[in-house]
Amino acid sequence: MGASAWARRCADELERIKGRRASDQSGELSPSEHQVAELVAAGRTNAEIAAALFVSVRTVESHLTRTYRKLGVRSRTELTARVNAGGLTVAP
Repeated sequence: MGASAWARRCADELERIKGRRASDQSGELSPSEHQVAELVAAGRTNAEIAAALFVSVRTVESHLTRTYRKLGVRSRTELTARVNAGGLTVAP
């Protein structure tokens, strides 16, 4: 009936969501969270990060909130120290 494209799209979306949930529970950062963390460690502001990644400032803030929770840090300074120490794990 021509729904194979929709079925594939749904399957892809479910796989994407499943991966996010797994990384939330494992403490691993998603690729986007890792990228934001690296830019924070480089001294960029949220607005600069948003512009560089073509996302909103709110999206950057959301990534940082999840990153802080997963890593158990409470500030940009602690996050920067963690990044510089090489203590980040990225989910596949």
